Amino acid sequence: MSNMQIENLGKPTEYKWYFLQLCMIVFTMLSIYMGKHELLPFTHLAIPDSGYYEHWVFRPRDKGIANGFLHINTFLYSIGVQSFLIYNSILLLLSIYCCSIFKCISSQAVSLARAVIVFNPYLLISVLGPTKEINLTFYSLFSLFLFSKDTLILKFLSIIPALIALSIRPQFGLIILVSLATVVVLNFARKTIWFCLLIFVSFLLLNSIPAINSIISNSGGEELEFFASSNYYEVAMILKFMQESPILQIPALIIKMILVMFAPIARPNNIFSEYIPLLDWGYTIMGWVLFPINMGFILLFIYQSVANYPRINRMAQLILIYAFLGVFSTIIAPIIQARYLYPYAPFLAACFTLHSIKVRNRIFILSATLIVLMFVITAVFLPKKWNSLIDTPQLFISWL
Repeated sequence: MSNMQIENLGKPTEYKWYFLQLCMIVFTMLSIYMGKHELLPFTHLAIPDSGYYEHWVFRPRDKGIANGFLHINTFLYSIGVQSFLIYNSILLLLSIYCCSIFKCISSQAVSLARAVIVFNPYLLISVLGPTKEINLTFYSLFSLFLFSKDTLILKFLSIIPALIALSIRPQFGLIILVSLATVVVLNFARKTIWFCLLIFVSFLLLNSIPAINSIISNSGGEELEFFASSNYYEVAMILKFMQESPILQIPALIIKMILVMFAPIARPNNIFSEYIPLLDWGYTIMGWVLFPINMGFILLFIYQSVANYPRINRMAQLILIYAFLGVFSTIIAPIIQARYLYPYAPFLAACFTLHSIKVRNRIFILSATLIVLMFVITAVFLPKKWNSLIDTPQLFISWL
């Protein structure tokens, strides 16, 4: 199929995604408003991290290179807390536009990538306050969008959004820069999955060296204290210890992969709760959405031929490598957080369409079966009830 044909695919429905995104933002705002004023039994109305970022603005502390996010939030608070709604909404709309980079895979890849942005409950609830995930989603897409252009100047400028991402979440920005650097290797590598496997094996070997292991195992570990109340905290500490062993690091990575990519479908079930926790249901819904997408990504390492050059071009290979490095960096980090995958979700969704329709259908059937099974099991054995409203005194939500 020629580039012109690919360019024309899906154009009649191009603008529906922007309309849908705005509708979902308005719907979410109304839900939060009705929950806040007790018009409907909604609770868990804001992202806890946004409260932490707000506290950081009014009680600043030096976090080195990551201070870039502090400066963004300080500026927005100086304008007014309503500015977060405008700023984050613009970033989401621009992210939808930048998803056009996935045309190098297929028009379906573009649509699926946009869908996981538009209907992501976590991003929608985040719109009202300071949030890293919306920023990182946009700056990663924008960086690769610029890099996909033929003009050398735009390729060079793609470093700028990567550096901004670096100043928000250093590990995330570094992954973008490393991915862009792999374009040199792509001139020689024809089997993308083998290249990813080579990275994986190289990591295992390097991680076996004590000096390097100390750096890798503690990368991001300074934030573990903020997750002390999490159900995964003790598990994270055990897996961090296992990952420091040349032998135990392999089962540790497998367990962490399951916890990050697949375990969210087994969250505590709120179906019988008196109140409807918006954020909690948002996490659960995203667990359902990402389950088949993540499964499809893992299966690319079995159905390797679908990701080989020239079946997919160099840009598609770069997208696949970036998705791999993003997922892998999330898994090896000491913190076990599935939401750290959300900014990579558009890339994972686009990679899902590399599979044949037959394989995709099988993934959907298996995923739906497991999701329904886990929903029933968690409703019976892992129920969670919200019997009182959660106060949300944060300034960023006070105006609503």
